[in-house]
Amino acid sequence: VVATMSGINNSLTYVGASSGVYLFGKIADNEALGWNAVLISWVAIAAGGMLVCFFAARPWKRFKAKMHRFLPGNGRGRRIGTKSAVELRCCL
Repeated sequence: VVATMSGINNSLTYVGASSGVYLFGKIADNEALGWNAVLISWVAIAAGGMLVCFFAARPWKRFKAKMHRFLPGNGRGRRIGTKSAVELRCCL
C-alpha cells in the first residue's frame, strides 16, 4: 500500500512538473504577460501552498496525537506482527 501511494505521488509530481514547464513557457512567451507574470504566479503558488500547510497543521497534529495512542513505541517504526508501525499508520 505504501509503495503504491508513493508511486502515485511520484507520477503526479512528474505530471505537474511537465505541465508546469509548458504553462510557464506559454506565459513567458506571451508579450503582454512575460516573465513578470511567471514570477508573480510562482509567488502566488508558493503562497497558496503555505496557506494549505498552515490550515492543515492543526488537523495533522490531532491525527498524530491519535495515532500515538494506537501505536506502540510512539510510532517510531516498531514491528507489530508482520507490519511496522509506520505502515499501519498509513492504513488507519
